[in-house]
Amino acid sequence: MVDDYTAKMTELIELMRLIGNDTQQCEVKECKRKISSTITDTLSAFSNGSGGWIILGLSEKNGFTPVEGFDARAMQEALSQACEKMTPVVRPVIVTCPFEGANLVFARIDEMLPRDKPCFTTALGPHGGSFIRTGERDRRGAGGASAAHVRFGYRARRHDR
Repeated sequence: MVDDYTAKMTELIELMRLIGNDTQQCEVKECKRKISSTITDTLSAFSNGSGGWIILGLSEKNGFTPVEGFDARAMQEALSQACEKMTPVVRPVIVTCPFEGANLVFARIDEMLPRDKPCFTTALGPHGGSFIRTGERDRRGAGGASAAHVRFGYRARRHDR
């Protein structure tokens, strides 16, 4: 019996195999030895847009096939830790799903509420760490921090002293 997450992941992989690349709604990362250095860009982009799916342990360059030696348990934890590096913190559903004899990590990233945007990598701030998703790519929020704040409906939190 296949659960809903495995069925959705398989459906997305079949689509990407058909078209030959990632999509607006789904990002694939190999992550054989460590989490991708651009994972926070993708977390930001999906959170600032309409949400999306991340699949870890799948090779786009090898026709969307499982990566040999992929450690799903370790990468699930690494993805959880990456989510903690975001402001606001991203709280996805993260599951391990079987696929073609391997286990992959599958995550659903929901869109942030307008009052919580932009979502950005904390260490880089809203100007350098805020992304949007266009096609199959994550792109820095155009026009700098003030434009990102307007576009995402960001309200600075003021602390009166």
